[in-house]
Amino acid sequence: MEIKNFPEKLNFFPHGMELYKNKYIYVINHALNSIDGERIEILEIIKEKNIITHLNYIKSIKLPEKFLSGTNGLAVASEEDIFFSTSSIMRHRIKLISSIKLFLFCQNIPNTISI
Repeated sequence: MEIKNFPEKLNFFPHGMELYKNKYIYVINHALNSIDGERIEILEIIKEKNIITHLNYIKSIKLPEKFLSGTNGLAVASEEDIFFSTSSIMRHRIKLISSIKLFLFCQNIPNTISI
C-alpha cells in the first residue's frame, strides 16, 4: 500500500503495528541507521467510498538510541499514551505533550498490558 508524504530520506522497516480508532496505524520502524534510529510512525488511513486507497504519513516519534532494534510490539491507549514492548520484560510508557516527548521508564510491569 502506498504511503504518501513519507520522508524520502527515512528508511522504513516496519515491525509491530497497531490500528487506532480505525483511522490511524501506529508502526514500529526499525529504521536501523544512526540518522533514522528506532521510531514509531503514525500513519492515517485514507478512504474513498469506504475503500482504503492509501496511507498518509502524519509524524514520527523517535525513540532513544538504547532501543535500536529492540522494540517489538505496541499498543495505543490514546493519542498520548503509547505502550511498546522491548526484547526484555521491561515495558515503557511514552507520554506525548505537544512536540515534547517525555519518556517514563517503568519497571515491574507484567508481560501483558491490559488497556
